[in-house]
Amino acid sequence: MVINHVPRLACSTMFGDTGPVVLLEPLSKFPLIADLRVDRSCMYDSLKELKLWLQENETAASDEFYLLYASSSCIMCGCCLEVCPNYTGTDTFCGPFAENAASRMIMQTPDSRQQATIAKTAVPRTTAHCSKSLSCEVICPAHIPLAATISRLNRRYLRQMFHR
Repeated sequence: MVINHVPRLACSTMFGDTGPVVLLEPLSKFPLIADLRVDRSCMYDSLKELKLWLQENETAASDEFYLLYASSSCIMCGCCLEVCPNYTGTDTFCGPFAENAASRMIMQTPDSRQQATIAKTAVPRTTAHCSKSLSCEVICPAHIPLAATISRLNRRYLRQMFHR
């Protein structure tokens, strides 16, 4: 939810960090269900539509273990989407959580299958509208290095485009 104008996880926010007055608001970029509860199903729908998961026997050893581990700690809270200046919830841009998921999937895919995987993940839906403000990385409660995962995804996508 939004606590004192900052998207945060309510379960881990200390009242001592908020000040004497606490203003609670729902995340504004998601449909309101009731009170502070919002419908984040669009996040799950995006992952399903882009098929951002590994198929059987697609994993490969990676020398990017730190980045892979850090990116896997996403809890899909929606805070990144709330602060993203490019995410509206009404267009095709899926936002930082999907960029992170696509990057993680590609890091785990063997090199021989990356071209098909990159094409399959609809990278333009995840990176084309990103202005790299990195407000998502600043607000992320899991401290995911989103700049690094987005950069890795962009490099692999460009490499695939120019080495067909």
